Parts: sequence; structure tokens; C-alpha cells
Amino acid sequence: MIIIDQPETPPANDLISASRAAKEQREKAPTPTTRPRITNKNLKDFAGGSVTTAQPNASPERASASAAAVAAEREEQVWRERVLDLRLRARRARDEIQRLETESAALRRSFYVEDDPYVRDTRIKPAWDRALDTLSQARRDADSLRLELARVLDEGRQAGALPGWLREGIELEHDLPPDQISEPAAIEPPLASEPREPNSPP
Repeated sequence: MIIIDQPETPPANDLISASRAAKEQREKAPTPTTRPRITNKNLKDFAGGSVTTAQPNASPERASASAAAVAAEREEQVWRERVLDLRLRARRARDEIQRLETESAALRRSFYVEDDPYVRDTRIKPAWDRALDTLSQARRDADSLRLELARVLDEGRQAGALPGWLREGIELEHDLPPDQISEPAAIEPPLASEPREPNSPP
């Protein structure tokens, strides 16, 4: 014989009591309309700590200061690039002058030591003349660059550029300018048999 246990059905009065208790609990619970409204002012009361808020739009004063900083940075870059470019070009011009001076000096020596007149007059002399012409042009170019740099520096000072901006690449000017570079004059030493002039230094 098989016996199937049936779940006990609660009495009707128990179901009615449970329904009434649930209804009373729902009536006592706060409705969404009665919940407090969260705003920026009372947010920290619900957050349980400090709250940092950000302004969506920057103030006009802050925006103006930012634009002025960007403009100043751009102006600094422009002045630094201008003076650096001129100093680099002037440095290259001085290096070229030194190279041409060495070349023309070597051709001058070759001209005077060459015994063959044909080689001296048809090969060495034209090369020497070309080197001297190129050297003269290089010196004029270097002078123009030096004057242009002085003009830009004066223009920068009048425009309010800071001294540090105008010193960009100044380490390239530590050598002498072209107009102060010259070859020393050749001085022949006196012969030992020549009589010394009175009151002349030994």
C-alpha cells in the first residue's frame, strides 16, 4: 500500500492574517515621492564623506589667462628660433671663412714655390684668384648676417622679448667675429751678419 504525504494547507485564517500584515508593512514603507531629493547642496550628507565637484565651464578670467600663456609660449619659441637660426648661419659663415683662408694661404705658398711658370700661371693663379673671390664674398655674407642678428636683437628688445629668449645659441659666438680675424703678417727675421741699429731691442 502506497501512502503519499500531502503538504499541509495552512488554515484560511492564517492566510488572511499574513495578507493583512504584508499590506500594513507596505503602507508603513516610504513611497518614492516621500524620499528626500538629492541635490548638490545635500550630496555630501548622503555620500558619507567629502565630495569634490568640478565646474563644467571655466571662468572667462581663467580662459583669458590660459590663452595669454599659450601666446607667450608661442612668442618665446618664435624669438628663440629666429636668433638661433641667425647664429647658426653666422657660425657656418665663419667656419667657411676659416676654410677659405686656409685654402688661399696654401695656394699662395704654392704659387711662390712653383718653378714652372706655366703651372703657376695657368693652374695655381686662377685657383688662387677664385679662392680669394669666394673668401671676399663669404666675408660680406658674414657681415650681413652679423648686422641682421644685431637688428633682430634690437627688434626683440623693443618688442619686450625676455633676455633669455635672445640668448639662444649665444655659445656659437664665443670666437672672434670675421672682421677681427686676420692672418698675421709675415716678418722676415734679420740676418745674423746685419749690424744692429742703435737703441734697437735685442
